[in-house]
Amino acid sequence: MSQDGLGLCYAFTAATMLNIERCRRGNLDCRSLNDDQLISPLGVARYGGHSENFGDEDSDWNEINDGGFSSVILSSLKQTGKTPAESCVSLDKVLSKYGGANNSNPEIEKAQYKIWDDLKAKYSKQKKCDACTADTWATAVGKEDLNLPPDDSGKPRSLSAFSQDSYGKALYELLYPKKCSQPENLIEFGKNYAVKEYPQASTKSSYTDLISKVAEVLTAEPKHPIGIDFCSMEKYKVGDKCNELHSVVITGFRRYCVSSVKVSAKGSVVPSKDCPNGEAFDLKIQNSWGASWQKANNDGWIDAKALLDSTGYKEKSLTWIEDVK
Repeated sequence: MSQDGLGLCYAFTAATMLNIERCRRGNLDCRSLNDDQLISPLGVARYGGHSENFGDEDSDWNEINDGGFSSVILSSLKQTGKTPAESCVSLDKVLSKYGGANNSNPEIEKAQYKIWDDLKAKYSKQKKCDACTADTWATAVGKEDLNLPPDDSGKPRSLSAFSQDSYGKALYELLYPKKCSQPENLIEFGKNYAVKEYPQASTKSSYTDLISKVAEVLTAEPKHPIGIDFCSMEKYKVGDKCNELHSVVITGFRRYCVSSVKVSAKGSVVPSKDCPNGEAFDLKIQNSWGASWQKANNDGWIDAKALLDSTGYKEKSLTWIEDVK
């Protein structure tokens, strides 16, 4: 699955963590599950809003925010304990007329990004122009680019989307079939879990602190996948702040001794008695940029210090869930 240019990395992180936890609980092989058994990132994205604004039924959650945090989704989901399956609501199916969300062709990916950019721009323009109508947009986007079934009344979803008072509600009306909140389309996850975050507020942290916590969580019994928020590109950094965070899931780690002092000079190592030149760590991540990214990046294995440094060691950079008995 891929987020395909829509700012839903946080939802893909949450869905990935939930699916891995479900596989652990049920002793299942996640790689063999079909879409009926997988929690949908697009469906769970609706839980990214503020929980006090919504109810205890899945159908009460009616916004899809373009940007957010996996920790908010995981905390909010405890109100219902269930969320739609990928078979009912899927970004890949929405984009099936335009190559699908998992397409690795650079030109198609670029065109898909443009769909979302145009969508947001046209929504903003419509909200500022009472004389404008949604008909042109409904034809251009609703029927040609996106694979969207009509709403319950038989009208194009785009017409309903344009009448919403926020972009989050517009995305919900456009992308989310209401039938997906019916019991037969929901996956039960339960409410007996605790959402954990690290570092805590006002706690000064370091590389050693974070890599130790990652190792602790990934080697615990049971072990848990970890969501991490970080600044993915230097261009997004402004001083010690980041204008655009990215979110991925850490699913594994490995330690190795570096081969030379020259490698150690990179700053990716920490002292160790059994490693003369120092030790270093790699982390395996599951990215929401699709299978092509995983394949091109050593199946997700990347340098631990480079990733953890990009968090700025800010509070609550790491998120995971633990069972509550």
